[in-house]
Formats: sequence, structure tokens, C-alpha cells
Amino acid sequence: MEGQAQHEPNVIDSFPEEIRTGLAPELVADPNITKYKDIPSLLKGHTELAKMISAKGIILPKDTDAPEAWNPVYTALGRPEKPEGYKFTEIKDLHPGIKVTPESMKEFTDFSFAEGLTNKQVDKINQWYLGKVNGMLKAQDDAWNKQVEAGQAALRQKWGADFEKNTAIVKELVTKRGGQALVDALGDKINNPLVMEFLATEGSKYSEDDFKRIGATAGNVSAETELKKFIDATNTPGTEEYKAIMDIHNPKRDELLQKRKEAYEKLYPEAGA
Repeated sequence: MEGQAQHEPNVIDSFPEEIRTGLAPELVADPNITKYKDIPSLLKGHTELAKMISAKGIILPKDTDAPEAWNPVYTALGRPEKPEGYKFTEIKDLHPGIKVTPESMKEFTDFSFAEGLTNKQVDKINQWYLGKVNGMLKAQDDAWNKQVEAGQAALRQKWGADFEKNTAIVKELVTKRGGQALVDALGDKINNPLVMEFLATEGSKYSEDDFKRIGATAGNVSAETELKKFIDATNTPGTEEYKAIMDIHNPKRDELLQKRKEAYEKLYPEAGA
């Protein structure tokens, strides 16, 4: 048409009018497109370009590109679509001291995803790290067990025939003096030869009657506390126990009075002597 700039026929002319009119001017004038004469040559050129790019490998974003420009690269390399997509190889026979929690795994996967690590990389890192820690803890256990065995062998030689008796003193002293809480706190440390020797020396200062008294005191601390709470409740105005005892028509009155009498006898046996 007169007045319009003439151009060499190209693939754009093959497009329907509604598509041509919707194209941006810079796209219509792009030589990377206008060099193709028709749609078949465009498709062939695109295929050849894809092959060439594939042969050259992944094209990395520029330093000036936004961080999000790396997402297609990370995905192509093998990063999952989201942090929850990482899959881990099950690791068995881990040391009890290793605690893998959902919170710690989420922190690990979130970090790995942000750094663009692939599933294979993250799985290998996890296996390496847990294996390393597992080996260290087991080596510590082995060293400790050897130390204890050597120390107890020395104690057997030092104590001779008294070894079993002294060992029993240690266990009895810890159990009765400190209760189960101390037993749990000491754990394997109770088998430490230095600890055993110290406790055996301390325990030897007690007579059998002392141990019985210590045992009664330590073993009944919680029971005594509950008995005292119950007695206080029966003597404190406003409590359900007090109201029941003061109400001669309450069906629980006799039972509570008997229970309070028994509580007093348990706490203060000398008063009834």
C-alpha cells in the first residue's frame, strides 16, 4: 500500500492478521525472527538453536540478574520444586545421642533449597554428617567403656574380696541418699572407678541402721509430702476435705477422719507410742 514502508517478506507475513496486529513492534522488527521466510523455516531454526544450546550446556544467569533467575538452573540440575521435596536415604543404627527432629530437618532443607543444592547433594551431605557424628559418639562410648573396664579391674585388684560389698554400698548409697533422680542423673558415671571409690568410702561410714533410715527418708519424701498436704487440707477452712469433716451428715466424713488418723500415725509414729 502506498505510504507504507516496504520490507522483504518474512515469517511474520505468514501469521494471521489478528496475531500480527498484536505483536510488539520490536518483535516484528527483530532480525532473529524476520530472517525466517516462513513458519517451517522458523520451526527448523528453533529446533537447531535448541540443539546448539543443549550441546553447550546450561546457560548461567549474569551477575546482574535477579536471584530468581537461577531457579530454572537449579531445577535443571536436580533441585526439587520446594524444600519439602528433598528425599533422604534412611540411616539405621544411629547413636541414641543423635536427635533428628522435624525442626532441624526443616532448617537443613530450607538452607539447602536456598543455596540451590540438588536432592542428591543434600542426601549425600546428610549421610556424611550423620555418619561422622555417629562414628564420633560410638568411639567415645568405646573409649569410655574401656576406661571403666580398666578402672574396675584395678578396683577389683585393690578391693579384693570386698569388691562386691563395696559395689553394693555404692548403689545403696546413691539410691537411698539421692533417690531415682540421682540414679538417672549419674547414669553410666556411677561406674566410673573414681566415683565408685569415693562413694564406697563415704558409704562405709554408715551402719546398716543408717542405711535403713536414709532409705526410709529418701524413699518416702514424696509420700510424706502428700500426707502433709492431705492433713493440711483437712485442717484448712474452705477446702472440700475440711467442709466434709465438719459436716456430720456428709457420707465421706468418717472415711476422711480415718484417713487423717492414719496419716498422723505414719508421719508421727512416736506420738502414738
